[in-house]
Amino acid sequence: MFANHHCPNLIVWPFLLIAQTPLTCLIHCTLYQHTTRSSSQLWIYSFPPVSSCESFTSLATKTKLPMPCLAWTSQLCINFNQTWLLPSFTPSFHTGGGAVMNKRSSSSRRSPRETWTHDRLHCERAVAITCVIEPSSMSSYSSAVNSYFAFCSAHSFLIEPTPDTLSSYAVYMVHHIKPKSVSSYLLGVCSQLEPFFFDVWLHRHHWLVLKTLEGCHKMFPLSTSRKRPLTRSELADVSHQYSSSLLFDDSLFLTLLLTGFHGLLRLGEFTWPDKRNLQDYQKVVMRNLVCVDPKFFQFTLPGHKADRFFEGSLVLIQLTDLADDPFVPFVKYLSLRDCCFPFCVELWLKGDGTVPTRAWILHLLQKHFQDNVGGHSLRAGGATALAEAGIPVHMIQAIGRWSSEAFQIYICCHPVLLTSLLYGSLSRSTTHPLNYAYHHSSP
Repeated sequence: MFANHHCPNLIVWPFLLIAQTPLTCLIHCTLYQHTTRSSSQLWIYSFPPVSSCESFTSLATKTKLPMPCLAWTSQLCINFNQTWLLPSFTPSFHTGGGAVMNKRSSSSRRSPRETWTHDRLHCERAVAITCVIEPSSMSSYSSAVNSYFAFCSAHSFLIEPTPDTLSSYAVYMVHHIKPKSVSSYLLGVCSQLEPFFFDVWLHRHHWLVLKTLEGCHKMFPLSTSRKRPLTRSELADVSHQYSSSLLFDDSLFLTLLLTGFHGLLRLGEFTWPDKRNLQDYQKVVMRNLVCVDPKFFQFTLPGHKADRFFEGSLVLIQLTDLADDPFVPFVKYLSLRDCCFPFCVELWLKGDGTVPTRAWILHLLQKHFQDNVGGHSLRAGGATALAEAGIPVHMIQAIGRWSSEAFQIYICCHPVLLTSLLYGSLSRSTTHPLNYAYHHSSP
């Protein structure tokens, strides 16, 4: 009879069972269906109004109990509420209470949010999915999947990426490209075909594919090919050559050369890709993120794919009294840049107001450094200089923002020669300080 009614004040029931007769408890349970509950108030034991005879008459008709029993039970419960159920009345005025019970505000603190249509939800979701892969990676992935389709068409394979198809594709491509590139091609193929074949990554990590790639690496072993690192003496010569030049582009090149070397910057962190469709303003260093101090300067690099939280990194480069000091050229370039382009937001700008491209900086590097010099020569040269100066390995990894021990291939110095240089540089550390950059995640 009362299975669908749950009493909110369970602690009260023992007292009612002791204070009231079984008949009174039965009346109390019967009357519970008339208790009131407000969404903005506390639960209170309340009975129907007893001030009029009509109320008792209607209540007696519903419960089929005598009116004297109803009146006695109602008065007993009212006295019990006033004595024991403290939340049923408000504090006095002397203790800060009011005449009316406090109610919760029905209005929310946050502003109402707009309701989107399904079309807009689908559009915003598509934009978010597109941002997962960068434009440069998308271009490489497209090239990889095109080669996969060509392989399947020429060898009469279905395009479904099964372990047999992927392993056959890998062993075929290793005879035409480097084994390391085959793994990158498989990454692009799986990324592009994942929306159509949900188990493609499971097939990619199948033992048949893994063993095939391992055998390909052993069949075609290749040494690591890298550009030679620049030396500090070479930087000092170029710095002496450009220090007196008043041309805007000369000042930019010298600043990029010294900042990239001492800051262990990647080429893509201060240049734009040559292809216009790959140029992205999210990769451009902004002028308002630069801070110049009498003893150092710093700027914030934008987030990149190796930065899991896309917070960016703070690059701090100190002032030194050496011939390859980057502080004075940077301040000079910054003054020219602010004078010529006061309303531009980019930090690195050429004389025509455009962001320097990869081809532009590589052309100047090959002009001044003839043999086997490329974009990684700045980063490799800075890492090698830090190692020769006795900087600990873990500090080099932190300065260059390497997430793994792959940075050790940038230290282009034989361990025996590096040991002799290390112990020799420690004895000269007080007279030959090294300028280096410090990187950490932006707050």
